[in-house]
Amino acid sequence: MALMETRNILILTADTGFGHRSTSLALAKAFELRFGDMARVTIANPLDDPKAPALLRNAESDYDKIASEWPHFYELGYRMADTAVTTNVKQMAYVVLTYDLIARLMRKHEPDVVVITFPNYHTPVDLYRRLSGENMPMATVITDLATLQRTWFHKDADLCLAPTEIAAKLAFENGVPLNRVRVTGLPVNPALADAPASKAEARAALGWDNDLFTILAVGSKRVEGLERF
Repeated sequence: MALMETRNILILTADTGFGHRSTSLALAKAFELRFGDMARVTIANPLDDPKAPALLRNAESDYDKIASEWPHFYELGYRMADTAVTTNVKQMAYVVLTYDLIARLMRKHEPDVVVITFPNYHTPVDLYRRLSGENMPMATVITDLATLQRTWFHKDADLCLAPTEIAAKLAFENGVPLNRVRVTGLPVNPALADAPASKAEARAALGWDNDLFTILAVGSKRVEGLERF
């Protein structure tokens, strides 16, 4: 039996919030467990390139501050950016601002497949495929559950993995062929499947008192003062 050829998988992500990166890490771990050395996975954020436009890099770093401190302003901007006209403008802007960054990553890693966990990279990747003639598959992994911007849906994506039936329906309504859409849920770290099966086992694994009343508070750097609770 012939040995399976090693495949290069390039995951393009962003660091606006935490979902895009955590999804990418979960996918990379799953590829590792499933395929071992047969899958060579690279996670890359094009905006980590020192030559990335300051406008985009600042928008990424300020995302948490805007979302947490000015939520109404963020919501207004989100809605204004989700019309057909503004979506096309944003896609073209990302082509102009990120095409060279993404093209360098593509040439460096020579991927057999590109997985996108941040929607604004679809159009630059698709343009690179067309111009280079390297028509590697492009897969979308959606990281939003129900409220999704149009940029998540690219009609030329070879596969669209949706976390919910709502997201899958929106993908079809926005031009993604139905046979390319799959409802998979959100990717999570496979290590979670090895978690203790019961509360008692979890307490024992963590060294906690089995009879002590316990509250688990989960947050992130967006949640200020969590330690006071």
